[in-house]
Amino acid sequence: MSGSSSPEKCEPNLTPLLDLVLQMVMFFMLTANLDKFQKNAAVTLPKASQAMAPDKTIDVQLLVELGAPPKPGQSAFPNLPKDRGLWWLSTGAGPRPVQGPSDLFEKLKAEAEKHGVGKYADPNAPKGRRKTKVAVIMRIDQDVTFRQIYEAMMKINLAGFEDVQLRAIKS
Repeated sequence: MSGSSSPEKCEPNLTPLLDLVLQMVMFFMLTANLDKFQKNAAVTLPKASQAMAPDKTIDVQLLVELGAPPKPGQSAFPNLPKDRGLWWLSTGAGPRPVQGPSDLFEKLKAEAEKHGVGKYADPNAPKGRRKTKVAVIMRIDQDVTFRQIYEAMMKINLAGFEDVQLRAIKS
């Protein structure tokens, strides 16, 4: 018999549509520039003629950002010295303000203990196990003084981090 006496539901086949949507999502994920380190508009990176591409083999990235101090005539940020701008530390949960070099050291020391970096590495770890590669990435405004950069780098070094990268825009 060609016809049936019972009424059947007529439902569209959504499989090809879902395949198409999945392919589009994958295409946009692969082609979009999702650089999470370009979010902070308060930091204007310096231009460098020999800037290198970011290292993609890093397992954990800790982002230290140093903002420029306010320019003459601008109001200073509350509770900060007039010669220093805002500092931030991002450990994956978004940027958190840092209240200077000593606060940066304390927060980085906690991260070093958490990830087993430097002197906090586990000496009893199996030799065949791959160590987690942790890097501190510094984004520094072009108007930050060298003294502030030096203070931040010394605190990063004291916390036990050896892999420190500076970000710049390729000119």
